Amino acid sequence: MNHGPARLARVARSEDELIKLARGLVTGARALPRARARAAIETIGPTAMALLEQTLARGLSAWLLRSGGWQTRRTWVAADGRAVRGRLWDRHRELPPLRFGPASFALLTWLHGEDLVRPTRALERQPDTTLADDLLHYLALGQLVRAGLDFGQPAFTRSPLSQLGYADALGEVLAGTGPDGEPERLPPVDFRPLTTGPGAIIMEALQPQLAERWLAMERRKGTIASLDQMLRIGRAQDQVLRLWFAAIDGAGQGQPRRRDLAGFVAEAARELLARGPERLCPDHRWWIRSLDARAPLSARQAAFTAAAAFLRGISRLGLWLDEAGVVAHFDEDYELAQLWLSSWQQLRARPDPDPAPDPPAAMPASILDRANFLTRSLESLHSLGVAEPPAPNSRELP
Repeated sequence: MNHGPARLARVARSEDELIKLARGLVTGARALPRARARAAIETIGPTAMALLEQTLARGLSAWLLRSGGWQTRRTWVAADGRAVRGRLWDRHRELPPLRFGPASFALLTWLHGEDLVRPTRALERQPDTTLADDLLHYLALGQLVRAGLDFGQPAFTRSPLSQLGYADALGEVLAGTGPDGEPERLPPVDFRPLTTGPGAIIMEALQPQLAERWLAMERRKGTIASLDQMLRIGRAQDQVLRLWFAAIDGAGQGQPRRRDLAGFVAEAARELLARGPERLCPDHRWWIRSLDARAPLSARQAAFTAAAAFLRGISRLGLWLDEAGVVAHFDEDYELAQLWLSSWQQLRARPDPDPAPDPPAAMPASILDRANFLTRSLESLHSLGVAEPPAPNSRELP
């Protein structure tokens, strides 16, 4: 029996604006209003809420698959107790459902109603924030950072995913100082929910996205002139990587170590350093070329050390490779160790150099050796007087 055309759902204008804002966030379209005076949305009707949840669930699922879930990778699958190769939906029998809570609604209504240049109301971190909520905050933060809008809100600075993807931006936005007189640090967060179960699956999909973000952080350092800015960025990077490495290494939780979830560090390192010597800036000066060389020696030394934060993170993978290389085939962690060795072996490989008339002889060949060499150079007292730009005929990092 023909009942006629289906009736379209009807929602209020403000509800429609909220749904369109959510759609823009999950599709990557420019979605953020800048400076509009709007009435705060306290509640929406059941029809609009159902459409909002549907928009977020479908949009975020599609975004995760586009970001990295489609790539063929080899990761550890705890449910099977083995390493599995394939796309995200091949490696896992069930993909995690995305459940949204009050934190997503609070985020959307804040973005909709506030003047995002000069917000008058803080966006607090909700205690019951779910993984899906945190993923939506990660996407919203990306749009705020790119648009140059206000993002120094507790909902972002206390978000594990936001810290992993935007350690540099969040570190910069903390303008205060701590009790010791040092620049304020990011609030420590618990990364462990991202290392098991649904959180680990989401992190597998985000590896390419995070690699792009950390590569962008490093490429930007050569343009930074402020010592304080470099110090804040480097300390934020140091803290985020230290806590993330501790979380994926098990930290006494009785869970399999998910060191493979540090793959984004290896991918960014390969893109940054796996070049022939002539494609790489001859020495450490690329990272600090724009910094103020007239500042006191102690301030320069602290900033130069901070500039090497990501390079030190690469070195941690080298230590894990050394450990994996001595795991015997009869040990319980043998398959895990083989996974790390196969995933990161390019860090020890010698890159194929392009023809170069006069390559810098001092630059080591492998990515790991280069990272260690550059770290030592930046942290050395010999670097304190050479923050000037490189010679005109030297090449910059691509």
